[in-house]
Amino acid sequence: GAVNRLFEITVATGKVRDLLAKTSMCLSPFEAGTGDYAIAPDGKDILFCRPRNPVRTQEDSDIYALDVKTCSAKRWLFEDGYSFSGPSYSPDGKRVACVRVKNRSKPEHDTLWIVNRKSPEKREQWLAKWDRSVGSYGGAVLRWSCDSSNLLFAGDSDGYVNIFWIKPDQTAPQVLVKGGTI
Repeated sequence: GAVNRLFEITVATGKVRDLLAKTSMCLSPFEAGTGDYAIAPDGKDILFCRPRNPVRTQEDSDIYALDVKTCSAKRWLFEDGYSFSGPSYSPDGKRVACVRVKNRSKPEHDTLWIVNRKSPEKREQWLAKWDRSVGSYGGAVLRWSCDSSNLLFAGDSDGYVNIFWIKPDQTAPQVLVKGGTI
């Protein structure tokens, strides 16, 4: 009966607040990790991943935006036939990187999407022609450079999990660290 939720803890007082208490929502029923949510640099909102149907978790999942002040959440990024995961705010707070995964029909690579924070319908796909998936083993942890211009991510390549570095104008990422499993 336990579900994954988001809490705010005030360090000075120890006060705990359930940020999803005013909603019927929870995070993914699987072990939630840092790839399942992202806190905005200004602290005003949190993006989190949630399956559309909590019983059929292998189908479409969306990214929701939670207003930290009001504890209200709204569906922020979604597309029929796809799941979005791994949200990551750019340090300047203007964009969000995430992974888009095709569901059900023919398989395709997990792709990297860059989304305008204020207008999620404005989005672009990076690495559109790359022949690998962003992330590894069904998940991705995306990290921005300090100047919000480039992204780091782990990805499978020829049986290894490497750390890749991508700039917006590149068609393929550079291997930053070649590994066994990173």
